[in-house]
Amino acid sequence: MDPKNVESLCAGCLQTLPNKEKLFCKLCYKGYDLQCANITTARFNKTMTLVQKKSWICQDCCCKIPKTGNVNTPIRTPINTETQLLHSPTEDNNVTFRKRTTNSSPASSFSQGLSFSGDTQYIEHKDTPTSPNTEEELTLKNLNDIITLSLRNNNKTIIAELQNTIQIEINKAIVKIREDIEGKLNTLSKETEQQRDDIITINKKIEKLTVENDNLKREIQSLIATKVENSTHCYENNCRKIVVYGFPEYYKESIYDEQYRL
Repeated sequence: MDPKNVESLCAGCLQTLPNKEKLFCKLCYKGYDLQCANITTARFNKTMTLVQKKSWICQDCCCKIPKTGNVNTPIRTPINTETQLLHSPTEDNNVTFRKRTTNSSPASSFSQGLSFSGDTQYIEHKDTPTSPNTEEELTLKNLNDIITLSLRNNNKTIIAELQNTIQIEINKAIVKIREDIEGKLNTLSKETEQQRDDIITINKKIEKLTVENDNLKREIQSLIATKVENSTHCYENNCRKIVVYGFPEYYKESIYDEQYRL
Protein backbone atom coordinates (compact mmCIF):
# COMPACT_ATOMS: atom_id res chain seq x y z
CA MET A 1 0.00 0.00 0.00
CA ASP A 2 1.43 3.33 -1.04
CA PRO A 3 1.45 6.05 1.70
CA LYS A 4 0.37 8.57 -0.92
CA ASN A 5 -2.98 6.79 -1.17
CA VAL A 6 -3.60 7.01 2.57
CA GLU A 7 -6.11 9.62 3.70
CA SER A 8 -4.32 12.92 4.35
CA LEU A 9 -5.37 13.12 8.00
CA CYS A 10 -3.23 12.57 11.08
CA ALA A 11 -4.13 9.25 12.74
CA GLY A 12 -3.47 10.80 16.15
CA CYS A 13 -5.25 14.18 16.17
CA LEU A 14 -7.33 13.73 12.96
CA GLN A 15 -6.05 17.05 11.59
CA THR A 16 -4.82 17.69 8.06
CA LEU A 17 -1.24 16.52 7.62
CA PRO A 18 1.38 19.12 6.65
CA ASN A 19 3.10 18.86 3.29
CA LYS A 20 6.61 17.99 4.51
CA GLU A 21 6.86 17.50 8.26
CA LYS A 22 5.03 14.16 8.60
CA LEU A 23 5.82 10.46 8.99
CA PHE A 24 4.14 7.29 7.74
CA CYS A 25 4.22 4.07 9.74
CA LYS A 26 6.12 1.26 8.08
CA LEU A 27 3.59 -1.36 9.23
CA CYS A 28 0.13 0.24 9.19
CA TYR A 29 0.89 3.03 6.65
CA LYS A 30 -0.93 5.60 8.78
CA GLY A 31 0.26 9.21 8.63
CA TYR A 32 1.22 11.26 11.70
CA ASP A 33 2.37 14.82 12.18
CA LEU A 34 5.53 15.43 14.20
CA GLN A 35 3.67 16.35 17.39
CA CYS A 36 1.64 13.12 17.42
CA ALA A 37 4.73 11.15 16.38
CA ASN A 38 6.58 12.62 19.43
CA ILE A 39 9.48 13.82 17.25
CA THR A 40 10.90 17.33 17.32
CA THR A 41 11.30 19.39 14.18
CA ALA A 42 15.06 19.67 14.68
CA ARG A 43 15.42 15.90 14.93
CA PHE A 44 13.20 15.35 11.89
CA ASN A 45 15.07 17.84 9.70
CA LYS A 46 18.67 17.36 10.92
CA THR A 47 19.10 14.01 12.66
CA MET A 48 16.79 11.50 10.98
CA THR A 49 17.95 10.04 7.68
CA LEU A 50 15.72 9.03 4.80
CA VAL A 51 16.07 5.36 5.76
CA GLN A 52 15.02 6.11 9.34
CA LYS A 53 12.00 8.06 8.13
CA LYS A 54 10.92 5.21 5.85
CA SER A 55 11.42 2.58 8.58
CA TRP A 56 9.64 4.55 11.31
CA ILE A 57 6.97 2.62 13.28
CA CYS A 58 4.10 4.31 15.12
CA GLN A 59 3.39 3.81 18.83
CA ASP A 60 0.32 1.62 18.20
CA CYS A 61 2.31 -0.82 16.09
CA CYS A 62 5.18 -0.81 18.61
CA CYS A 63 2.75 -1.84 21.34
CA LYS A 64 1.40 -4.67 19.16
CA ILE A 65 4.86 -6.17 18.50
CA PRO A 66 5.36 -9.19 20.84
CA LYS A 67 8.25 -8.75 23.30
CA THR A 68 10.68 -11.65 23.91
CA GLY A 69 12.33 -12.16 27.26
CA ASN A 70 12.57 -9.51 29.96
CA VAL A 71 15.94 -7.97 29.15
CA ASN A 72 14.50 -4.54 28.30
CA THR A 73 12.54 -4.16 31.54
CA PRO A 74 14.56 -2.06 34.01
CA ILE A 75 12.95 -3.49 37.15
CA ARG A 76 13.39 -7.23 36.49
CA THR A 77 16.74 -8.90 36.12
CA PRO A 78 17.49 -10.87 32.95
CA ILE A 79 16.67 -14.58 32.89
CA ASN A 80 19.52 -16.83 33.93
CA THR A 81 21.86 -17.63 31.04
CA GLU A 82 21.87 -21.32 31.87
CA THR A 83 18.07 -21.37 31.66
CA GLN A 84 18.08 -19.61 28.30
CA LEU A 85 20.37 -22.26 26.85
CA LEU A 86 17.74 -24.96 27.42
CA HIS A 87 15.46 -23.61 24.71
CA SER A 88 15.87 -21.61 21.54
CA PRO A 89 14.89 -17.88 21.20
CA THR A 90 11.98 -18.91 19.06
CA GLU A 91 10.46 -20.86 21.93
CA ASP A 92 10.29 -17.74 24.13
CA ASN A 93 7.34 -16.43 22.17
CA ASN A 94 5.21 -19.48 22.99
CA VAL A 95 6.45 -20.33 26.52
CA THR A 96 4.93 -18.97 29.72
CA PHE A 97 7.15 -18.71 32.80
CA ARG A 98 5.45 -19.47 36.10
CA LYS A 99 6.61 -19.97 39.65
CA ARG A 100 6.00 -23.41 41.11
CA THR A 101 3.51 -23.21 43.95
CA THR A 102 4.28 -26.64 45.47
CA ASN A 103 7.62 -28.17 46.25
CA SER A 104 8.42 -31.03 43.85
CA SER A 105 10.46 -34.05 44.75
CA PRO A 106 14.10 -34.21 43.66
CA ALA A 107 13.35 -37.13 41.36
CA SER A 108 10.84 -35.19 39.34
CA SER A 109 12.99 -32.10 38.82
CA PHE A 110 15.95 -31.44 36.60
CA SER A 111 19.34 -30.53 37.91
CA GLN A 112 18.68 -26.96 36.80
CA GLY A 113 15.38 -26.79 38.67
CA LEU A 114 13.25 -26.78 35.48
CA SER A 115 10.12 -28.80 34.69
CA PHE A 116 8.51 -28.77 31.25
CA SER A 117 4.87 -29.59 30.69
CA GLY A 118 3.61 -28.94 27.22
CA ASP A 119 4.16 -25.29 26.29
CA THR A 120 4.52 -24.18 29.91
CA GLN A 121 7.92 -23.96 31.60
CA TYR A 122 8.17 -23.86 35.39
CA ILE A 123 11.16 -22.36 37.16
CA GLU A 124 11.87 -23.24 40.76
CA HIS A 125 13.23 -20.61 43.09
CA LYS A 126 14.69 -20.94 46.51
CA ASP A 127 12.34 -20.03 49.30
CA THR A 128 13.54 -16.72 50.66
CA PRO A 129 11.72 -14.32 52.99
CA THR A 130 11.88 -11.40 50.57
CA SER A 131 13.42 -11.40 47.11
CA PRO A 132 15.79 -8.48 46.33
CA ASN A 133 14.06 -8.06 42.98
CA THR A 134 10.69 -7.70 44.73
CA GLU A 135 12.07 -5.06 47.08
CA GLU A 136 13.65 -3.22 44.17
CA GLU A 137 10.39 -3.40 42.20
CA LEU A 138 8.38 -2.07 45.13
CA THR A 139 10.89 0.71 45.75
CA LEU A 140 10.89 1.81 42.12
CA LYS A 141 7.09 1.62 41.96
CA ASN A 142 6.75 3.75 45.09
CA LEU A 143 9.30 6.18 43.72
CA ASN A 144 7.39 6.37 40.44
CA ASP A 145 4.13 7.03 42.31
CA ILE A 146 5.78 9.70 44.44
CA ILE A 147 7.27 11.42 41.39
CA THR A 148 3.94 11.28 39.55
CA LEU A 149 2.07 12.71 42.53
CA SER A 150 4.71 15.41 43.01
CA LEU A 151 4.55 16.40 39.35
CA ARG A 152 0.75 16.50 39.46
CA ASN A 153 0.77 18.71 42.56
CA ASN A 154 3.49 20.87 41.04
CA ASN A 155 1.44 21.31 37.87
CA LYS A 156 -1.61 22.31 39.92
CA THR A 157 0.49 24.82 41.86
CA ILE A 158 1.96 26.29 38.67
CA ILE A 159 -1.49 26.56 37.06
CA ALA A 160 -2.89 28.25 40.18
CA GLU A 161 0.02 30.71 40.27
CA LEU A 162 -0.39 31.49 36.58
CA GLN A 163 -4.12 32.07 37.01
CA ASN A 164 -3.47 34.32 40.00
CA THR A 165 -0.79 36.28 38.13
CA ILE A 166 -3.00 36.69 35.06
CA GLN A 167 -5.93 37.83 37.23
CA ILE A 168 -3.72 40.39 39.00
CA GLU A 169 -2.43 41.77 35.69
CA ILE A 170 -5.99 41.98 34.32
CA ASN A 171 -7.14 43.83 37.44
CA LYS A 172 -4.22 46.27 37.16
CA ALA A 173 -5.03 46.92 33.50
CA ILE A 174 -8.71 47.49 34.33
CA VAL A 175 -7.82 49.93 37.13
CA LYS A 176 -5.45 51.84 34.84
CA ILE A 177 -8.03 52.07 32.06
CA ARG A 178 -10.66 53.22 34.57
CA GLU A 179 -8.33 55.94 35.90
CA ASP A 180 -7.56 57.14 32.36
CA ILE A 181 -11.27 57.30 31.51
CA GLU A 182 -12.10 59.16 34.73
CA GLY A 183 -9.29 61.65 34.11
CA LYS A 184 -10.49 62.34 30.57
CA LEU A 185 -14.09 62.70 31.78
CA ASN A 186 -13.00 65.21 34.44
CA THR A 187 -11.07 67.21 31.84
CA LEU A 188 -14.07 67.23 29.51
CA SER A 189 -16.36 68.33 32.37
CA LYS A 190 -14.06 71.24 33.24
CA GLU A 191 -13.87 72.32 29.59
CA THR A 192 -17.67 72.10 29.31
CA GLU A 193 -18.13 74.26 32.42
CA GLN A 194 -15.64 76.83 31.09
CA GLN A 195 -17.43 76.99 27.74
CA ARG A 196 -20.77 77.39 29.54
CA ASP A 197 -19.39 80.32 31.57
CA ASP A 198 -17.99 81.91 28.41
CA ILE A 199 -21.36 81.57 26.67
CA ILE A 200 -23.13 83.22 29.63
CA THR A 201 -20.63 86.11 29.60
CA ILE A 202 -21.01 86.58 25.84
CA ASN A 203 -24.82 86.57 26.15
CA LYS A 204 -24.64 89.28 28.82
CA LYS A 205 -22.39 91.39 26.61
CA ILE A 206 -24.77 90.93 23.68
CA GLU A 207 -27.72 92.03 25.81
CA LYS A 208 -25.81 95.09 27.00
CA LEU A 209 -24.80 96.02 23.46
CA THR A 210 -28.39 95.55 22.30
CA VAL A 211 -29.62 97.98 24.96
CA GLU A 212 -26.95 100.52 24.04
CA ASN A 213 -27.81 100.15 20.37
CA ASP A 214 -31.48 100.80 21.09
CA ASN A 215 -30.55 103.89 23.10
CA LEU A 216 -28.38 105.19 20.28
CA LYS A 217 -31.17 104.64 17.78
CA ARG A 218 -33.58 106.60 19.95
CA GLU A 219 -31.08 109.43 20.36
CA ILE A 220 -30.49 109.59 16.61
CA GLN A 221 -34.22 109.71 15.94
CA SER A 222 -34.59 112.46 18.52
CA LEU A 223 -31.76 114.51 17.00
CA ILE A 224 -33.19 114.13 13.50
CA ALA A 225 -36.63 115.22 14.68
CA THR A 226 -35.15 118.23 16.53
CA LYS A 227 -33.12 119.28 13.49
CA VAL A 228 -36.10 119.13 11.14
CA GLU A 229 -38.27 121.05 13.59
CA ASN A 230 -35.70 123.78 14.10
CA SER A 231 -35.09 124.14 10.38
CA THR A 232 -38.80 124.43 9.57
CA HIS A 233 -39.45 126.86 12.39
CA CYS A 234 -36.57 129.07 11.32
CA TYR A 235 -37.72 129.41 7.71
CA GLU A 236 -41.36 129.94 8.56
CA ASN A 237 -40.74 132.65 11.16
CA ASN A 238 -38.29 134.75 9.12
CA CYS A 239 -39.54 138.28 8.71
CA ARG A 240 -36.90 139.18 6.21
CA LYS A 241 -35.76 137.25 3.21
CA ILE A 242 -32.49 137.62 1.37
CA VAL A 243 -32.32 136.98 -2.32
CA VAL A 244 -28.93 135.90 -3.67
CA TYR A 245 -28.30 136.13 -7.35
CA GLY A 246 -25.72 134.10 -9.21
CA PHE A 247 -25.61 131.32 -6.58
CA PRO A 248 -25.56 127.91 -8.28
CA GLU A 249 -28.26 125.39 -7.40
CA TYR A 250 -28.00 121.63 -7.43
CA TYR A 251 -30.75 119.22 -8.14
CA LYS A 252 -32.47 117.91 -5.00
CA GLU A 253 -30.08 119.80 -2.75
CA SER A 254 -31.39 120.36 0.77
CA ILE A 255 -31.75 123.80 2.35
CA TYR A 256 -29.23 122.84 5.01
CA ASP A 257 -26.58 122.14 2.36
CA GLU A 258 -27.32 125.46 0.59
CA GLN A 259 -26.95 127.32 3.87
CA TYR A 260 -23.74 125.53 4.57
CA ARG A 261 -22.32 126.57 1.12
CA LEU A 262 -23.32 130.15 1.75
